[in-house]
This record gives sequence, C-alpha cells and structure tokens, in this order.
Amino acid sequence: MTDRQKEITSFLQYAYKFKSAYPNEINEDYIYSFLQAYDVNNEDVKKPYDPGYFTYFTEYYKNNKVLDVYYDSSQESFLQVQHFTSNQRSDYDFIKLYVNVSNKGYFNSVSSLLNFLSMHPEIEHLSKISKECRCDQIILRVRDMDGIVKIINHIGSDPNILNNLKNSNPFLMKFGAVGLAFDNLLSYNGLIAHFINEYLTTKKSVEEINADDFAGYLMNIYNDLISEEINETYMNYISSDLMAHHLKHLKDIGVRATTSDVLLNHSYILNQFINLYNNEDLNRFNALYEQSRNQEYSKNVIDFFDKKYKLYREVGSTLYYKKILDDYIIFASFKYQNVHEVANRISEFAKGRVNDPDTAIKNITRDKGFRDKFRNISPEIIYNITNSDIFGYVYTLTNSLNLNDYENSSRVS
Repeated sequence: MTDRQKEITSFLQYAYKFKSAYPNEINEDYIYSFLQAYDVNNEDVKKPYDPGYFTYFTEYYKNNKVLDVYYDSSQESFLQVQHFTSNQRSDYDFIKLYVNVSNKGYFNSVSSLLNFLSMHPEIEHLSKISKECRCDQIILRVRDMDGIVKIINHIGSDPNILNNLKNSNPFLMKFGAVGLAFDNLLSYNGLIAHFINEYLTTKKSVEEINADDFAGYLMNIYNDLISEEINETYMNYISSDLMAHHLKHLKDIGVRATTSDVLLNHSYILNQFINLYNNEDLNRFNALYEQSRNQEYSKNVIDFFDKKYKLYREVGSTLYYKKILDDYIIFASFKYQNVHEVANRISEFAKGRVNDPDTAIKNITRDKGFRDKFRNISPEIIYNITNSDIFGYVYTLTNSLNLNDYENSSRVS
C-alpha cells in the first residue's frame, strides 16, 4: 500500500468513526471541513492570521506592474492575487496548486511565493490566499503546466517554504507535499467530500473501508455516468440534490449551465481521481487537463450526455417518476405515520392536478423538494405507475416498511 493509499484509508476511517458517532451532524459539509483541516494543528484550524499581513501585501504590491493584489468583497476570507498577459480572466480553465504551510511559516512562505510570481510575468494565474489557517490556505490557479512546474521547483528550492511545508489532502493528485487538481466550474474538494459522505453511508463497519474500495466506488459511479445504459445509478444521480445544488450554484454565479454541463464537470473530476489514484504523474495529469480544455472533446461529451439525458427523460415517464413517487411514499409514510393519509394525498393530488393544480400541489410536502418534483407529474403518469390503484400501490409498497429503519437512514443523509 502506497503512502497516499494509507493516508486516504486513514482519512476515510476517521471520518466514518465521526459519522457513526454523530449521524445527525456529520454530512458532506463536515467532510469538506475535515479536508480543509488536513495536517493542520487542531488549535490552528480556522484561526485567523494577523490581519496586518494582508494590509502589508496589498500595500507592498499596489504599484507592482506584474501582480494585482486586492480584496474582493464577495470573498472576504481571501486575498486575491492575479496576473494575466491576455484578456482571459473570466475563463475557468486553471490548474489548482494547493500549498499548505505551518502557521509559523505562513508569512515568509506567502512572501516568497508572491515575490517569485512578481518576477515571472510569463506565469498567468488567478490565485487566492486564505486569512485562516487551513489545508488549502494557498491556492495558485495557474494557466498551464509550465507555470506549475516553475512554481513547484521554486517551492522545492526555497527553505522559507520547504521547511514549513505540510501535506495537502490525499484525495488530490500529490506532487511531494503539494496537491494538484482542475475542476473548471465546480469545486474538486467539494465534489470529493460529497462522494466520501455517500460512500461512508454504504458501510456498516470501519473494517470495510479502505482507499482501494473507495476508488472502486468512484469508478463504478463514473462508469455508470458514461455508460449508454439508463440504469438506476444514473437515474438516482440525475435526480439527486447534488445535481440540483450545482445547477443552482452555477446560475447564482451567472453561468448558464445545463445538466450535461454539470455532468461533464463531474466526469472530469471523477476521471481525474480514478486515473491518478495509482499513478501520480505530472504528464498524465497534464494530459487529462489539456483534454478537459479541448473544446471539440468537451462538445462531444456534452452531446453524449444530452442524448442520454433526453432518453432518460423519455424513460422518465415511467422509471424516473416512479422513483419520485416511491421516494415520496416512503418519506411521507414516516412523516405522517399514516399510510392511508399518504395514499389519500396522492389521490387528491392526481384528481385535482388538471382543474386546480395550485390547490392539488399542496397535498405534497415541500420537504426534500418533493413539491417541486411533483409539478411535472401528470395524473396519467400516476395512474399508469399505480395501475389506477393508488391506495393498493401505497399499501403494497409500505407493507414491509420498517419506519424506524427509515428514520435512521433518512437522518444520515
């Protein structure tokens, strides 16, 4: 087992123990915070650095002709550092270099990196530095691999950084202690945190958990996404809260994105981890990065996802909507503790859907987004799924339902 595999296994088992002890609290947001705190002293996590540091850097570089160092009110926790020789600053295609340094070495390390970047105007980057002590406190978003290599070489030759360097989180492609990733429109660590959380919910003991098993779990998800088949895993993925959250996030930041765009981004991140898990090689990493920037390749992948999504929607008239209906029945049975009421609510929804849709939709709870999901379900679809016997369908589905088990599982998600 490689050092990286050991680190991943240790992290997963650590997170699982916390999740088992606090199932109501530990979710993907907490997993993300664990990644942020990787190899950082507990007393230093989220500890703000001296505010005078950032004032010093902005003043020192205010007349610099290479570096633009400033605050962005939308990211108050970070100092922004950037340099472009071309008008491409709205472009999201960057390699992220994650640098984690000790608390005591923070000021000298940041000073060294900014000084180096100011002397290398050929390196295009859009970077940021956190005011808090965290594993991803320094993120250098660099345009190309040549710039990355120059920065890595500088880190390896400067004792101000090297002597204070700590490990990046092991789910990143590692080069020494620094981490590398590309993620385009979304967060690499954010998506990995989501998958870690989902992976842990499938396990019943810490002994089942290891790096290879997690890598296999991600590979299965990736293969289901790129498969031409419309299977249950793909259906669950498309209809998940994750997809809805990412589409909303992109809309909120002003990016016009479709489901296929999000799937493309997810496939980059999944493929990246899978391909580099057992082969941490800069050339391989760069090949995957350049592939992600290839417009023709991306267009072909999006076309594939468009066709699959269209087929999914066609299939969705039965399989997709059946899953929504079944999920609602199980959830509502727990919520109301009355199977007859659940069946009656669905029946009233179906009967009133055509003549009074605004009133009919109120029969469906807003919890977990069910009301929004039901807005596209016609009475014909419900009658088709239930074979025109809504009450019988609900009773059959809930007949073997253990509400206590459902309560426990629902609280973990």
